[in-house]
Amino acid sequence: MRLPFRSPWLLAILGALTALPSLSVDIGLPAMPAIAAGLAVAPGDVQATLSAFLVGFAAGQLVHGAASDRVGRRAVLIAGLAVFVAAGVACAVTRSLYVLIAMRGVQGIGACAGVVVARAMIRDVFEHGEGTRNQSLLSLASNLGTLLGPLAGGVLVTAVGFRAVYAVLPVVGAVLLVACARWVPETWRAVAAGPARAGYRHLLADRRVMGPVILNGLAFAGMFACIAASPQLLLGSFAVTPTGLGTFFALVALASLAGSWLNHALLARFSLSALSSLGLVLVGVAAAVLVVAASAAPSLYLVAAAMMGHVLACGIVMPNAIAAAMAPVPRSAGTVAAVVGCAQAASGAAAAALVAIAPHSLGGLAAVVAGFSLLAIAVGAQNTRRSQLSIVAG
Repeated sequence: MRLPFRSPWLLAILGALTALPSLSVDIGLPAMPAIAAGLAVAPGDVQATLSAFLVGFAAGQLVHGAASDRVGRRAVLIAGLAVFVAAGVACAVTRSLYVLIAMRGVQGIGACAGVVVARAMIRDVFEHGEGTRNQSLLSLASNLGTLLGPLAGGVLVTAVGFRAVYAVLPVVGAVLLVACARWVPETWRAVAAGPARAGYRHLLADRRVMGPVILNGLAFAGMFACIAASPQLLLGSFAVTPTGLGTFFALVALASLAGSWLNHALLARFSLSALSSLGLVLVGVAAAVLVVAASAAPSLYLVAAAMMGHVLACGIVMPNAIAAAMAPVPRSAGTVAAVVGCAQAASGAAAAALVAIAPHSLGGLAAVVAGFSLLAIAVGAQNTRRSQLSIVAG
């Protein structure tokens, strides 16, 4: 029995699919030292498992996005979850670091199917305004995975051991696989009468799509820079304890949740363009506060408030940008979702690299965040201007 297109239970399943990659990444973070000890390898070597997952997650989206626009959403979703489960079982039982790295990469390929298909299904079923609100719900679900992952991982590795961290993921994947096979309907044919499908080359040349894609990537880059630099900055410059660092990450996840929830609530009263502009104003304000904090006597509370404010603002900007990118080409929703995901992953990698080569100081972080924020504001203004010109021309 398939769920109705507008069922809240269907939205819950799509939200769980969107949260799966965040959960898969963050649940393993507290277990890194235990994994290294259990496999008798250097702690730094275990970091490759995270990189492998992210590479598979980024690259797999290009395959899943195009495939879902050609053969349908359900087939890609079920195949991706099956790959996720099989690779997860291998991760849980292997005693080889190299096999673990390879299988985490494969697991990333499987996990990204849910993100691509969930975003595409929202575009298939819902009109623009309602679709934007539901894209915010997907972002909120992803943030829940980020919040709950480290907590669950810490409990599991302490109570059972590091293998439990990897063993729980295929169980979650199997539950989602059964739920999707039984209840998730095919939404792809709901847009069969729309414009012809567009391939990657066409989409990359479409400013209506790429403007919001770039905006989403820049907002994510600024947010990810804050997250990537936090351990070194807080533990080193501010002498925060590991427990305090964990509290900070929980607050950051809550700030992102608050941004997504606020966007979802306000879209019932304000336009997507107005909320995007509000989010970009808040992005600029948070970046400015961070710059001021870096140039004055550093205050831990001011720095933390600026970071959380920036993350909250991105929680408003990003769902709107994703919805705007997917609106012009409904029959290519899967392909656009893949472009969004790959651009986001690439921008996050660029932000992490810039933070790594910048001085390990608040000033270096403030410069990176301010740079991405200014670019995001400029791109957002250009997108708004282009949208207004299109309305006048129409």
